[in-house]
Amino acid sequence: MIMIKAMESAFEAINWKAAHASVAGSKHNKAGVPCQDASAIQINQAKDALAACVCDGAGSARLSHLGAQAVANAVTQLLCEKANEFISKTLTEEDIVNTARAVIDQQVKTHGGKAKDYACTIVALLVTNEKVVTVHLGDGVIAMVEDGSPRVLSPPDNGEFANETFFVTSSSALHRMRVNVLPITSLVKSFVLMSDGAQASLYDKKNNIVSSVVEQMASWLDDAPAEEVNLGMQSAIQNSLIPRTDDDCTVAVIRRGIFIQPYSCPICRASESLRGFGGKTKFKIRCESCGHIQLFKAETRRAYPIHVRNWVRYLACNKNKDPKQIRKITSISVDTVRRWIREG
Repeated sequence: MIMIKAMESAFEAINWKAAHASVAGSKHNKAGVPCQDASAIQINQAKDALAACVCDGAGSARLSHLGAQAVANAVTQLLCEKANEFISKTLTEEDIVNTARAVIDQQVKTHGGKAKDYACTIVALLVTNEKVVTVHLGDGVIAMVEDGSPRVLSPPDNGEFANETFFVTSSSALHRMRVNVLPITSLVKSFVLMSDGAQASLYDKKNNIVSSVVEQMASWLDDAPAEEVNLGMQSAIQNSLIPRTDDDCTVAVIRRGIFIQPYSCPICRASESLRGFGGKTKFKIRCESCGHIQLFKAETRRAYPIHVRNWVRYLACNKNKDPKQIRKITSISVDTVRRWIREG
């Protein structure tokens, strides 16, 4: 049965892309202990926002690897879902601490033990086109690259002693949690979050600067999908950072750009059988596998719907199709396809 439905989102262009990787340190490898670092990334396309979180589980907490991942997932979800509220400061430190502790309570119910067994730090970031929210509890670093120069947005908090830090289960967590909202310009290209293991190699505490290596890793996202960059970062951490520390290492990088998200048929999930037809005002994409048809309406009579242009860019940049191949798939003229590719 052929279905026709007006669609408002497909091949969405978002302005931020991220990659992340964690590698267990030599101390944990020798002891047979799992990596106690964790990270998570979430995107809110409707608000053009991206959230990233790195959590470092306490070495003395036997289930901190579970706590770190659960907290990282929960914090990114909260930041993404409530992006506007964090930007406007109607949600603050208490909301993040309460969310993290609630998910740790769930872990206790599932896996046993006490809340302190799941202790972890929080280094997180919410970024939109105009503002960034930094969230920091404990050690680790958040940095930003503006006009090619990295600078620290949030340094580690180690208290009075170098080996002291603060965890979400600490009684002082709410007091030590730092949440800041900062404006960003178009010159801001990248952000990086790192755990204290990676911090040992990439952060100069005395001068409060981060290595230019972080911008190099972030730039990998310009030419490769996040999945490939995740693997590349894992290899780089293993080969370059792990030999310098016995601690677990985690790095998350966020990169600005226009990135086209892949799309598949909402009915059968096929992606290679999509074909386009129609005109500028009303353009349709048909799935030849199941017959489902999506209708896209243009905002003006003089231009194709933005989703159609994004589809062409996706086919050119992500699927490496040439203009003639794109013409066969979309029915859009070769000249128009070439112009869109040139214009980016």
